[in-house]
Amino acid sequence: GCYSVKNFVIDPENKNFSTQEGNPVLFNKDGTAYHYICGLLTGDYVIPEGVTELGANVFEGQVAITSLRIPYTIKKINDNAFKGCTNLETVVFDHSAAHPSQLATVGKNMFQNCSSLSSVTLPGNLKSISNYMFSNCALTEITIPDTVTTIGMYAFRGTPLTSVVIPGKVTKIDQYAFAGTSTDQGSLTSVTFATDASTGKIALTTLGNYAFSYQSFESLVVPKGVTSIGGNCFSYNPYLKSFSFEEGTKI
Repeated sequence: GCYSVKNFVIDPENKNFSTQEGNPVLFNKDGTAYHYICGLLTGDYVIPEGVTELGANVFEGQVAITSLRIPYTIKKINDNAFKGCTNLETVVFDHSAAHPSQLATVGKNMFQNCSSLSSVTLPGNLKSISNYMFSNCALTEITIPDTVTTIGMYAFRGTPLTSVVIPGKVTKIDQYAFAGTSTDQGSLTSVTFATDASTGKIALTTLGNYAFSYQSFESLVVPKGVTSIGGNCFSYNPYLKSFSFEEGTKI
């Protein structure tokens, strides 16, 4: 990237873009959206309150960022936003009762190949874990918000989670979502399907191909609401000793 560039100069008459003195970020006209970063960011980075959108690829390859704070005002994060930030270790999405996060969905590949990422605090209103969102990260644990309804393909593939709780509102876990690999057996020893606090039920109906393949858990009970299980969903789990379906299953 053009890491030697320190800031942009934008004609004040430009109707589409703006910038700030000494700032390497190219904004939209009113300063609420990041479109491009030209320069190497380092250390802890805080996206300021008031920013509502991050453009596609905007932080991709920013290899010197070590931590990131994302404000509650963010409403949209596009594809590949932080892909390949290989020294990024910690990410916090601001969310509180006074200032709830406005972020519901995010683009694909959000933190893919952030190989040092070991701590993430997700926003409480998130509706989906996108495709490849945490693929090949360093997470050993994560709390998936109770609001999440779908977990995308390859979302955690190649990430060394040791346990995971699937929230009760999740209806679909897509292909390879929690898969290890043929060369790197996963570390997942515990999978819990939680009930939704508001309904007392588990909404899960669909498990994709290879969704939990190449993992290390010893037992698993598939919830009774599941009606579709993809090929090799639980294959290549050498430690699996007990596998069953919850009473009342339709499969």
